[in-house]
Amino acid sequence: MKRLKMKTIEKELYYQGEIIVRYVIEFPEVIEDEYQDKKFNYYTRKEVLKLKNFAEGEFYQFAKESYEFNKKNKYPTIVYELYRQCN
Repeated sequence: MKRLKMKTIEKELYYQGEIIVRYVIEFPEVIEDEYQDKKFNYYTRKEVLKLKNFAEGEFYQFAKESYEFNKKNKYPTIVYELYRQCN
Protein backbone atom coordinates (compact mmCIF):
# COMPACT_ATOMS: atom_id res chain seq x y z
CA MET A 1 0.00 0.00 0.00
CA LYS A 2 1.23 3.48 -0.87
CA ARG A 3 1.86 5.97 1.89
CA LEU A 4 0.47 9.44 1.38
CA LYS A 5 1.55 12.61 3.06
CA MET A 6 -0.88 15.53 2.93
CA LYS A 7 0.67 18.93 2.27
CA THR A 8 -0.92 22.34 2.57
CA ILE A 9 -0.10 25.75 1.13
CA GLU A 10 -1.80 28.69 2.82
CA LYS A 11 -1.46 32.39 2.20
CA GLU A 12 -3.25 35.66 2.83
CA LEU A 13 -2.89 38.40 0.22
CA TYR A 14 -3.17 42.04 1.24
CA TYR A 15 -4.16 45.20 -0.56
CA GLN A 16 -3.83 48.60 1.09
CA GLY A 17 -3.19 46.93 4.43
CA GLU A 18 -6.28 44.69 4.36
CA ILE A 19 -6.65 41.00 3.59
CA ILE A 20 -8.58 40.60 0.35
CA VAL A 21 -7.68 37.02 -0.65
CA ARG A 22 -7.03 33.95 1.44
CA TYR A 23 -6.21 30.59 -0.09
CA VAL A 24 -5.62 27.10 1.21
CA ILE A 25 -4.49 24.36 -1.16
CA GLU A 26 -4.26 20.84 0.21
CA PHE A 27 -2.67 18.09 -1.88
CA PRO A 28 -1.32 14.56 -1.48
CA GLU A 29 2.22 13.43 -2.02
CA VAL A 30 3.14 9.77 -2.42
CA ILE A 31 6.07 8.82 -0.24
CA GLU A 32 7.74 6.14 -2.29
CA ASP A 33 10.66 6.12 -4.66
CA GLU A 34 9.09 4.52 -7.70
CA TYR A 35 8.96 6.18 -11.09
CA GLN A 36 5.12 6.22 -11.18
CA ASP A 37 5.04 7.92 -7.77
CA LYS A 38 7.42 10.61 -8.98
CA LYS A 39 5.19 11.19 -12.01
CA PHE A 40 2.12 11.49 -9.76
CA ASN A 41 3.89 13.93 -7.44
CA TYR A 42 5.14 15.99 -10.40
CA TYR A 43 1.65 16.21 -11.88
CA THR A 44 0.11 17.12 -8.52
CA ARG A 45 2.68 19.86 -7.86
CA LYS A 46 2.13 21.23 -11.37
CA GLU A 47 -1.65 21.47 -10.76
CA VAL A 48 -1.10 23.08 -7.35
CA LEU A 49 1.23 25.65 -8.91
CA LYS A 50 -1.40 26.52 -11.53
CA LEU A 51 -4.01 27.05 -8.81
CA LYS A 52 -1.57 29.11 -6.71
CA ASN A 53 -0.74 31.29 -9.71
CA PHE A 54 -4.46 31.78 -10.38
CA ALA A 55 -5.06 32.83 -6.76
CA GLU A 56 -2.15 35.28 -6.78
CA GLY A 57 -2.88 36.56 -10.29
CA GLU A 58 -6.34 36.70 -11.83
CA PHE A 59 -8.25 36.04 -8.58
CA TYR A 60 -6.21 38.68 -6.72
CA GLN A 61 -6.80 41.23 -9.51
CA PHE A 62 -10.54 40.62 -9.30
CA ALA A 63 -10.43 41.05 -5.52
CA LYS A 64 -8.53 44.36 -5.89
CA GLU A 65 -11.10 45.69 -8.35
CA SER A 66 -13.90 44.61 -6.02
CA TYR A 67 -12.12 46.26 -3.09
CA GLU A 68 -11.82 49.56 -4.97
CA PHE A 69 -15.47 49.45 -6.03
CA ASN A 70 -16.64 48.65 -2.50
CA LYS A 71 -14.52 51.40 -0.92
CA LYS A 72 -15.69 53.94 -3.48
CA ASN A 73 -19.35 53.06 -2.84
CA LYS A 74 -18.92 52.69 0.95
CA TYR A 75 -19.70 48.96 0.89
CA PRO A 76 -18.04 46.51 3.29
CA THR A 77 -14.78 44.90 2.30
CA ILE A 78 -15.02 41.31 1.07
CA VAL A 79 -12.36 38.69 1.76
CA TYR A 80 -12.33 36.22 -1.13
CA GLU A 81 -11.33 32.69 -0.25
CA LEU A 82 -10.13 29.81 -2.39
CA TYR A 83 -10.01 26.32 -0.88
CA ARG A 84 -8.90 23.11 -2.47
CA GLN A 85 -9.37 20.21 -0.12
CA CYS A 86 -8.20 16.70 -0.76
CA ASN A 87 -9.95 13.79 0.94
